Formats: sequence, structure tokens, C-alpha cells
Amino acid sequence: MTYERSIIRSALAAAACAVLLTTGVVAAQTPSTTRAEFTFKTAVMLNMSGYTLPAGEYTLERVPDTGTIFRLHRGAVTEAKAPLAVIDTWNTRWPVAQTGEPAPADTEALVTIRTPMHGESVRSLEGFTVQGDYYKIRDVLAVDLDALTN
Repeated sequence: MTYERSIIRSALAAAACAVLLTTGVVAAQTPSTTRAEFTFKTAVMLNMSGYTLPAGEYTLERVPDTGTIFRLHRGAVTEAKAPLAVIDTWNTRWPVAQTGEPAPADTEALVTIRTPMHGESVRSLEGFTVQGDYYKIRDVLAVDLDALTN
């Protein structure tokens, strides 16, 4: 792991802990957060992490006042349930050259097929759009290791 990546991962871990500790208090004081719901019919790898999400329904919820940090939940978001992971993203341009299409106006996951040097091809979640803005996954901090496979 490079020094830069180590610093980013440490900062993301600290942010995730702070978010988890203050979720109840912040939720009562802030307007609703931006959410995006996705359904994956087969397992999908989270880009930049090596973790794989089993098939199922997921919700991404933007952490208030961060802009680019999202909590990943299995199914619907509830206060009683901790997120599976915290995802740090870059808000960037939709990859028209990669997808061949303009950015979607609503919510869409960008899943690509990756073929590692040794092994089978895997579906990889590279990023997603939320209300027309594209977010590319930069780093993933697993919170619930039992729900993610490595």
C-alpha cells in the first residue's frame, strides 16, 4: 500500500467512525440526505477495494455535509442498522468514452467487466450517478466484514 493510499484510508476510517458515532444526532438536525437505490442480480466487486457484494438490493446514502462520502447499506436504510461500508468518491465527469452514452439524468450504477491477469472476469462497480452527478469510487472502508466477501 502506498503512503498516499495509507493516509487516505486512515482519514476515511476516522471519518467513518465519526459518522457512525454521530448518525443519530445528525439525522435529527439535518434535512434528508441524498439516496440512491441499486439492485444487483449477480455479485459485483467494489472498485478499489477487493470486496464483493452479493446479489441483492443496496442503498447508497450521502453523508450530510461531505459531498462525496457515501454509506452503503443492504436494502433500505434504517437507524438500527450500521452500513456495510463507507465509500469515498470523486465527483467527476461521466465516462462517455467508456460507456458510449451521455450521463444518465437519474440514478445509475456503472458496472464494468474486469479481467484480472489470473482468473475469471468479474463485474466491478466503478461508480454511480446520483441525480445526474457522477461519482467514481476512490476508496472503500468495510464496516461489516461479515456481509462483504474478500
